[in-house]
Amino acid sequence: MTETLKGTKATTMKPGMIARPTPEFAAAIAQTLGLEIAPPEIEWLTVKQVAHFLQVTIRTVYNMIAEGRLPACRISSTAIRVHRGNLHKCFDPIPPADYEKEDQG
Repeated sequence: MTETLKGTKATTMKPGMIARPTPEFAAAIAQTLGLEIAPPEIEWLTVKQVAHFLQVTIRTVYNMIAEGRLPACRISSTAIRVHRGNLHKCFDPIPPADYEKEDQG
């Protein structure tokens, strides 16, 4: 059995399929939720947009930029932009837990 989901690129959904919303649909949802999210075609994000995307405070984004963990560009005396492709660079990998086998004998 299939169901129709309006506002997505795939209009006929089968169980297990993932719907990809159109930019207009995603913008409408973000506006309804009070979020400021840049559409995927926007390459340069504001500090506020980065904070929303990473789910951190604006101050945290500024700290990551100041520490060099998040590459950014100052485009004027008051405007800073972060390239969407640099967002992954701010994450510090967490090493896997060091599990030791107990000696059995």
